[in-house]
Order: sequence, then structure tokens, then C-alpha cells
Amino acid sequence: MKGIYITIAALITAALAAPPVARSEPGSLFGKRVCTPPSNCQLITGCEYCCADNVSANGVRCHLHLHDGEPEDCTLSGGAPGVEWHCDDEH
Repeated sequence: MKGIYITIAALITAALAAPPVARSEPGSLFGKRVCTPPSNCQLITGCEYCCADNVSANGVRCHLHLHDGEPEDCTLSGGAPGVEWHCDDEH
């Protein structure tokens, strides 16, 4: 019985230590959103990231989040201004 608990603990530790990978999120009834997180920006929520004004998100599917033709503003955790990026293939 003790062996099961050790195995479960090892699996949980390995899962928490694993680097981020592309993840799928529900997007519609017919498919899933594939999110490829950038390594040079901060997560806002879902597949939305905040990057410094002069930085482009380096995720494979990342693109600017435009609102009325202009990039959407965001604030980095340190309070610096940034630009919002989406890192999925939805739009």
C-alpha cells in the first residue's frame, strides 16, 4: 500500500515540474483551442498574455489582440505598460 502512495507522489511531483506545453481549451462544440504559451510574456488568462510594449510574444500561434484596429493595452505585474497578445489559433 505504501508503494502506491509513493508512486502517486512521484507522478504529482513530475507533473508539477514539467515545462508548459501547448494545451487545448474548449473553443466550440466542434473543436478545441490550441494554446501555445510564449516564454517571454506574462499570462493574463486562458490564452491571453501581456508583453512589454517593445516585445513580440514568441509563441508559435501568438498574434496581437486588436480592439477597433489598435492593440489592446495591459499592465505587467510590476506595473509597467504592455500589449495584449492571444496565443491560440481561434482568431
